[in-house]
Amino acid sequence: MRFLSVRQPWADAIARGWKVIENRKQAPPRSVLSQQVAIHAALSWGLTGSPGDILPNGRTVRRNTCARGGVVAVATVVGYGWTEEQLLRLASYDELRWWQRTQVGIVLRDVKRIRQPVPVRGMLGWPELPPDVEAAILAQI
Repeated sequence: MRFLSVRQPWADAIARGWKVIENRKQAPPRSVLSQQVAIHAALSWGLTGSPGDILPNGRTVRRNTCARGGVVAVATVVGYGWTEEQLLRLASYDELRWWQRTQVGIVLRDVKRIRQPVPVRGMLGWPELPPDVEAAILAQI
């Protein structure tokens, strides 16, 4: 299984099923389309660093409630798009609030949150999980 490192609080928002579009500069590899991928919570924080950051869906996320440095969820990559027209085939208009229009939007569905985050070192791109980490994740879903 491949994984994608995502900064917090975005990884947590994906794990909770709030954020269905992940933004990247490049399209995902074809090998992950329609496949389950692990969502890795990176060590770095992706927002301003205030004690309670407000996400686009109006929810407040606190820094101390977000796991970092491990896999927090598994999701299926259903597709991606560079334009609003392409993404509206995969997501609702309301869900487009997560899309940054200068990047490709990767649409995630069938999210399964991991009860206990599984530690693994983050990497750029879409690397393969080590077999023992994948087994630990699959045991929880």
